[in-house]
Amino acid sequence: MGCRTTSSKRMLFTLFTLVSLSWASLSAQETISGKLVRTGIWEGRQIEYLEGEIAIILNPGVVQADVLPLLQSHGATIKRDFDKLRWGLIELPEAVDVLSLAATLKRNPLIEVAEPNMVVRAGFDPNDPYYQGTSPATYSHQWGLNNTGQNPPGGTSDADIDAPEVWNITMGSSSVIIAILDSGIPLVNGNLSHPDLDDPSKFILGPDYVDKPADGVRDDRGHGTHVTGIAAAETNNGTGIAGVCGNCRVMVIQVFNALGLGSHEAFRDGVIYAVDNGADVINYSGGGTPSATKEQAVQYANQRFVPIVASTGNTNPSGGPVIWPAAYSASYSNVIAVGATDHKDVRSSYSNYGLELTVVAPGGYGSTRNADDIYSTTPNYDFTLQGSGTPLNYGYLAGTSMAAPHVAGVAGLILSANPCKTPAEIRNIIENTADKVPGMGGNNFTIYYGYGRLNAFEAVNSLDPPAAPTGLIIA
Repeated sequence: MGCRTTSSKRMLFTLFTLVSLSWASLSAQETISGKLVRTGIWEGRQIEYLEGEIAIILNPGVVQADVLPLLQSHGATIKRDFDKLRWGLIELPEAVDVLSLAATLKRNPLIEVAEPNMVVRAGFDPNDPYYQGTSPATYSHQWGLNNTGQNPPGGTSDADIDAPEVWNITMGSSSVIIAILDSGIPLVNGNLSHPDLDDPSKFILGPDYVDKPADGVRDDRGHGTHVTGIAAAETNNGTGIAGVCGNCRVMVIQVFNALGLGSHEAFRDGVIYAVDNGADVINYSGGGTPSATKEQAVQYANQRFVPIVASTGNTNPSGGPVIWPAAYSASYSNVIAVGATDHKDVRSSYSNYGLELTVVAPGGYGSTRNADDIYSTTPNYDFTLQGSGTPLNYGYLAGTSMAAPHVAGVAGLILSANPCKTPAEIRNIIENTADKVPGMGGNNFTIYYGYGRLNAFEAVNSLDPPAAPTGLIIA
């Protein structure tokens, strides 16, 4: 299998992706010394680099005069003379593809290294007010992303996924699509209506497999909206919350109705649609019993190298086992079964467990929908999960349903940093880099915590080759 970005299933979205990437770079107009910051794939990783510049290291014994004819043949000029370490910087005409020429030059026997002049960034702290705890928020709501022991909820410092740390490496890529199979997204008159979920270049509206209403994948329950915000809300936009993979795109597929009900058929159809239409990661925060219909969908995604992140269920402490499709993790390496932890890094009491459990992630305490639960987007109109006192636009919910999109977002970050990773590799990375929380008693795996609590930074930072900063342009 080749990298995800070059696989055949991606071809339906190639043109749209290129347009989105171009729009993202041009709309931000970020520059260094007058050179535009661009994004692209270099040696299997997404990078940011300066337009029209290539850094070169000459082979030992080669001097600047030796490479002048080669550079001139490509229309290049020397911007910085080659120094005592044989390093120099060349400048290219506007029409020249930096990445393509760098790859060509590095194969020349005169040249030891040729690479884009890549961009680095200072530490990133998104300006979303409910993440920051700035007005209109009065405290930092998203403890699952960055837990400092803030009050409320008074949790344990670092009982989080290390989001600020991973965002210094990548905020995700608009070439990566996370499919959310759930109850939909806020729509008014068919248009995206939520201030954190309203970018038409980011959110792809797929089919409705449960109600098939005239108004498309409108979320009348609120569950899908909450899940979507956790995974990939618009981030650093001065509004609302931050998403785990803020630069990733989202494919919205409706498989639950306003009552939260779906079918095995809807799951199957949703998975097949997502796979066939370019999804790189699938999130399914639901489940129930096994069936041949459900397993066929898992097999289909597995054969086409698409990971499925699924919640383990919320029926404990009554003894409920891991539900399906999450329980298919025992048989299919593309399935990641996700349980929930609270703000103190303790397994949430409702979170189903068993040998099939892969990893746990912040899902909330789960009692009263307050600050010890997970804060995310909700519809900007009445919805069935609204409940007494739940505000429009944003609110608290808890469950393994909230834990799963944290993991789906991290899978998106991994593929953004290295699009060549297979579902099995993504799962292994998440397992091997999870934090071994105290409740695991020093064990590498337990039926209550799986391989530990998700750590986004360690997952992305562990990539081989190590991930390079990929930038923070919101596509």
